[in-house]
Amino acid sequence: MRAIIWREIRLHYSKAYWLVSNFMPPFFYLLFFGYLFSAVFQKVAFENRNISYLHFFIPGLIVMQSFLTLPYALSLVNLDRRVKIIDMIHMTATSFHEYFSGRMISIQVLALVKAMILWVVAVSMMHMISAGVAGIVIALVVFVISTFIWFCVGFILGLVIKTEDARDIVMQFLALPLTFLSNIYYPVMTAPGLLKYAIAANPLTHATNLIRPALLNCPTAEYIGKNYISFLVLLAYFIVSGILALVMVRQWSAKKG
Repeated sequence: MRAIIWREIRLHYSKAYWLVSNFMPPFFYLLFFGYLFSAVFQKVAFENRNISYLHFFIPGLIVMQSFLTLPYALSLVNLDRRVKIIDMIHMTATSFHEYFSGRMISIQVLALVKAMILWVVAVSMMHMISAGVAGIVIALVVFVISTFIWFCVGFILGLVIKTEDARDIVMQFLALPLTFLSNIYYPVMTAPGLLKYAIAANPLTHATNLIRPALLNCPTAEYIGKNYISFLVLLAYFIVSGILALVMVRQWSAKKG
């Protein structure tokens, strides 16, 4: 497992291409979307107060870093499957459980690093209120749970999908609907018709429901009272996705025999 983690660290933190690819897009969103939109939509109603759109958007952008685990895991695991790297792992002393754990840990770390950098920039350069210790801990736990969910989904799809074309089609039908049928970019309390049910079923909605007030320094007691349902829903997704990923890992581990 250590070899897999080390491979990922060397790939994503020592190569200029991957450094730019991993760390520049979040700042493009922050500067070219969040900052410009905040000049147009200056105030957003949130938790009985008006805040700038930029401050409303930053926690959503942090949640997006966990969601980006999905296309990332899907692409890399699917590539490993198609170019027979997974078959090569079966011929070594490395187990498929180690492959899963190594991928998951390295992707968790990458997502956390991006989220932490965004938060530091938001607090130090964009005058965002620094959350208390309780808020940061809550946001961190929720972020890790959300990242694990999307990693498991990407991992499973990466193993199941057989062709590059099918992979691209699946991503097109997942990425945009999941992103925009959530409250990452805007408040969704008054969503029309059936859309409100899709939004309510979206894990991104519940992760944002938990992380946004935590990072915007809402009172802890009020926060827990309003958002315990989102935590339970996210926890259910966490358990189900983990079980399905474990079943898949065991099936592919059996192929080694």
